[in-house]
Amino acid sequence: MGYTTAQSNALAIVPKFTAFLSFFGSATIITEVLYFDRQKLHKAYHRLILVMAIFDLFGSTGKFLSSWPIPRDIEGVSFAVGTTQSCAFQGFIIQVGVGEPMMTMCLSIYFFLVCHQSWSEDKIRKRAEPFFYAFAILLALITSITSLALDLFNFSGIWCWIAASPAGCRQAWENDGVSTCDRGKNSGIFEWAFYYAWIWFAIVFVMVLMILLYMKVRKLETANLEHRFVSMEMNHNDRNKHRSKSKKVATQGLLFVGSLYLTWMFPTINRIWGEAATGEVPFGIVLMHALLSPSQGFWNYLVYARPRYLRSREESGSSANCAWQCLKNFFRRDDDLMNTEEDDEEEARMEFRQFKMGEGIRNVDTGDQFQEEHRVEEKRESS
Repeated sequence: MGYTTAQSNALAIVPKFTAFLSFFGSATIITEVLYFDRQKLHKAYHRLILVMAIFDLFGSTGKFLSSWPIPRDIEGVSFAVGTTQSCAFQGFIIQVGVGEPMMTMCLSIYFFLVCHQSWSEDKIRKRAEPFFYAFAILLALITSITSLALDLFNFSGIWCWIAASPAGCRQAWENDGVSTCDRGKNSGIFEWAFYYAWIWFAIVFVMVLMILLYMKVRKLETANLEHRFVSMEMNHNDRNKHRSKSKKVATQGLLFVGSLYLTWMFPTINRIWGEAATGEVPFGIVLMHALLSPSQGFWNYLVYARPRYLRSREESGSSANCAWQCLKNFFRRDDDLMNTEEDDEEEARMEFRQFKMGEGIRNVDTGDQFQEEHRVEEKRESS
């Protein structure tokens, strides 16, 4: 790669900081769901977040190791003390982590089904969740095991992953069917087939879903203004109180997608630059790749904890007291606090069902009638 000693040191050290934060964030989510409040396991939202966090533990652990598992005989790599076997192990657990962005895509589908299609909790559990888990788990395991069996895991520039060895060897697909590589033959094809194609598909797919969801929320917000807020008797506080729950839920989904984009922006730029340019990728891009690639679990935790933070800020009444209130709420088992997201999602479903029925947002006098219609539809879906 031609890096200086300082640059090589930076590539070895920088991932450890963000990978540690990512591991901590994912471990906190897992602990919260499985220990502090196991009732969350009854909700699809928390189950999806839990599986996503488990996948992140694999990826963040592998990237935290950074250069340690890289074979010590490879020149120009700082702090490399590993062997071919340790390198393969690191590549394996990093590849298992591909399930995390896939679960982010599944989570965006979940938000779309809740906010755009008004699917009930029971309907999602029966018709969508099994496919989400099967897709992410099978993709992660099949690609990881296949890569291990084909000796694809080698030093790839920052850590061990799918790459040809020794560096600079010619692969069969680019050399008239003749390979000069000892390991990782045709690794360039497998990089795309096992990883980047799926990542970029997820990026484009969730972008389309979020655009559709945004358009639907905009229509619903317009309906809110026309049918609920038109009354001159409602003051400013009333309008804030009745703000669309669907917008809150959609915003939560958008933030998880933002976490995906922030994590994979520079790895994507690095990959495109490497394919399109004849020279080396600028070190700054490679360094940002090493910094952000391990970080998704940290951003996911911030988004996951956001509803609790907003609730704490509301309860504290001032910014000065918010930090203390957030700390108390972290260790507080409060059903109202823990179920804020679920309440928003249920109200969002009801809002969109009303909108789909062409009735806009009903006033308070007809609320009981809609609640009964909602219960009848829920019963029909669960039967």
